[in-house]
Amino acid sequence: MALKSVLFCLIGFLPGPLIYGSVFDSCCLLHEKTECGSGTGNCWVYDVDMLRFRFLGTSAVIISVAFVFCYLTLVEARKRNLSLFEVEEKPSVPLKVVK
Repeated sequence: MALKSVLFCLIGFLPGPLIYGSVFDSCCLLHEKTECGSGTGNCWVYDVDMLRFRFLGTSAVIISVAFVFCYLTLVEARKRNLSLFEVEEKPSVPLKVVK
């Protein structure tokens, strides 16, 4: 159970900031220079038009992939004759008729 929880956290929470961070970094026009001279620091100026298209495009792709997986899940459930949205109402205790 704990391993499954850790796996869901890794798959669910790590890719988002990494993907959107790379989108923002790719749209940077002017980076701050670090004191030690290795690498780049914070971004001072972004290309706003490119950032808008990349941000919305990335969001659209992620949402489309999620929709495809939801659709495939529904198709597979119908093949197996599973009822995902209907709740069967069966009493847990047999009812006795009182006269």
